[in-house]
Amino acid sequence: MLNRLRKKFILVAMGALCAVLAVFVIILNCVNYSVSTAAADQLLVTISENEGAVPEYSGERPGQMPWDYPITEETQYETRYFAVHLDEEWSVTRVQLEHISAVTGTDVEDYLEQALASGEKFGYLGQYRFHLCEQSGGWLLIFLDCSNQLRSVRNVFLISLAGSLLILAGTGFLVFLLSKRAIQPMVNSAARQKQFVTDASHELRTPLTAILAACDLMIMDDPENEWLGTVRHEASRMSALVTQLVSLARLDEEDPYPEQRLFSISRTAWDIVPTFQAMAKSKNHPFEVKIQEQLWMYGEETAIQRVISILLDNAVKYAQEGGTIFSSLYRDRRSICFETRNPCPPIVGGDLPRLFDRFYRADPSRTRSTGGSGIGLSMAKAIVEAHGGKISVQYRNDTICFRVRLRPAPEGQTGRRPHRGAGLFSS
Repeated sequence: MLNRLRKKFILVAMGALCAVLAVFVIILNCVNYSVSTAAADQLLVTISENEGAVPEYSGERPGQMPWDYPITEETQYETRYFAVHLDEEWSVTRVQLEHISAVTGTDVEDYLEQALASGEKFGYLGQYRFHLCEQSGGWLLIFLDCSNQLRSVRNVFLISLAGSLLILAGTGFLVFLLSKRAIQPMVNSAARQKQFVTDASHELRTPLTAILAACDLMIMDDPENEWLGTVRHEASRMSALVTQLVSLARLDEEDPYPEQRLFSISRTAWDIVPTFQAMAKSKNHPFEVKIQEQLWMYGEETAIQRVISILLDNAVKYAQEGGTIFSSLYRDRRSICFETRNPCPPIVGGDLPRLFDRFYRADPSRTRSTGGSGIGLSMAKAIVEAHGGKISVQYRNDTICFRVRLRPAPEGQTGRRPHRGAGLFSS
């Protein structure tokens, strides 16, 4: 449990950091691209207002905003652009190529056609930012070489992305190292809780054993005394509950089943099912079972027996009068699945996940009549998770279904190599 908690802490911390870095990279590069584009557009507008030429330096102090494009003594010499003058009929009247050397007359025709086809006043064509503006007697189309700005934008993106990945890797390493210290208070709290349950169980067992022994002696002298029977029944029930609490406390350990062995879960299921078939028959419940043969897994066989018993006992106890109980064990892709289905009264959807909570019961009024304590399903979940599996519950069409998924043993490590034709055997 604590290992899972540590993993969740690391995943949540790294997920939050990853989200923050992703937002940072996106915003930074969007702003950088927007500022570069705004500066290019401002220069294009300035050139268009000066009849297609970069204005001379006026000696004025350049703007202070990030998107301001300052006109300096060098602007006329470092700005690469070309301009196309058009008449009112969109015919070319003049082409300015003296400020660029990478563009020829043929290239101008291609750029002109693409810019006019876009229908935009501002836009990008490769490394060129263009601006179409109306002038007296025609139109002016200016293309500004923005290769340096676009290269700068790309470099900022790559640097920010690489920096974010380095930060993520470094932080992940630190979080992994410090995660044990971060969850240490919860580790201490869980240890104290476990110790409390263990100590309390030992303290309760002695008086419960004395009560049961005294009840047995008094019942021998007065077998007709119903009060003694009630006391003994409740003492027995409390003794069983103490045993279950101790078992749950042990399941909270990091590795409750250190010595797992290979066993046939098919044989384990067949050993348990007949008992519950008899119980179902005594309560007039039809019982259908299908168990696939030659299913093997690694684990604690007695613990898996307990899971199967808890689910079958739950189905027999809570099945509606005359309802059919169905149980199956089969191989589903990479999992071994064990299911129980039985009709039962309506359950609120929000209550389904809580069925695995300790001492929770969907119908508290049935606690005494069924003899349960509301702890069996939580124990089944703890055992399944300790074996690396999952348990789930669904309620549909007045039928409740519990499904357990467990990891099967590799095919080459089974007691007998399962044959491909192994099917479902039912009784």
